[in-house]
Amino acid sequence: MIANVIAKTATDPFLNAWYYYDNGVFVENADQCNWYFTNAYQMYNGAYYNVYIGGSYYYLQSNWNLRTRSCTIF
Repeated sequence: MIANVIAKTATDPFLNAWYYYDNGVFVENADQCNWYFTNAYQMYNGAYYNVYIGGSYYYLQSNWNLRTRSCTIF
């Protein structure tokens, strides 16, 4: 979930950037995809990952992509 917090910090450092209005609630970009993980692969030990960075596997939550208007990793 640290990736979610980092994404929100990077896109809204002063807590006054854009929000998405959903069912009466203003939601930040990373929160639009809360608990949504795309392209999951399973390792031999049963753990899941969807990103391989610097020799390590990570299971990151997706983030809202304005271009595709969907939850994506990149």
